[in-house]
Amino acid sequence: FGISYDETRFTFSIDFVNSLNQTSKLKGSEKNSNVLKKIKADITTDSENSNPWSFFLQEIGIKDVLSVEQGGGEIGKLTNGNRTIIVRHSDLDHLEYINMNNEIPIGIYFYEFIENGISLGTVAFEDANSIWLKPDLDSTTKLVLCTAMLAIGN
Repeated sequence: FGISYDETRFTFSIDFVNSLNQTSKLKGSEKNSNVLKKIKADITTDSENSNPWSFFLQEIGIKDVLSVEQGGGEIGKLTNGNRTIIVRHSDLDHLEYINMNNEIPIGIYFYEFIENGISLGTVAFEDANSIWLKPDLDSTTKLVLCTAMLAIGN
């Protein structure tokens, strides 16, 4: 299990190996300013039946708070032609089921990955680094989601 990260001025790459020795590679670009974060990347895996995934994320403002207050507007998309997973900001009000032990401080904003109205995973990078993945996901989907989450947190 491991992660390698490489960054040049506007591009970056991530190589990720999970505990099953499956690998994914992300190559992308990122542009940041004090009001905009924009990521565009491609993710490939060594899984037999996996098509390449395109990942796009654009945040305007500090945390797109309005999108959280309005139920989480779409700020990104992860797609491979057959499947589309949207990314939105969420908070613990929307994700109370992942904080059963009350270990996550109130006010933390998450990136939530949703397919067909079902939450597949969430990640937060603020004061409480936290990842949650839907328990019955297949290993390739987990691999792709984790790689996209790493791209957001780089």
